[in-house]
Amino acid sequence: MQEKPSVHFNIAIPLKISILNFMGYLKGKSTLMIYGRHPELRSKWDKVF
Repeated sequence: MQEKPSVHFNIAIPLKISILNFMGYLKGKSTLMIYGRHPELRSKWDKVF
């Protein structure tokens, strides 16, 4: 069985920012970047929600 590719990050977050808030920001920005590069995915996911 072939493993799925994964990405690992080593980051420093200022103490005044919670991990939860940072992860929400990161997920939101990455989603916008993916949709910007692949607009055809946006319509696919809009139908799910």
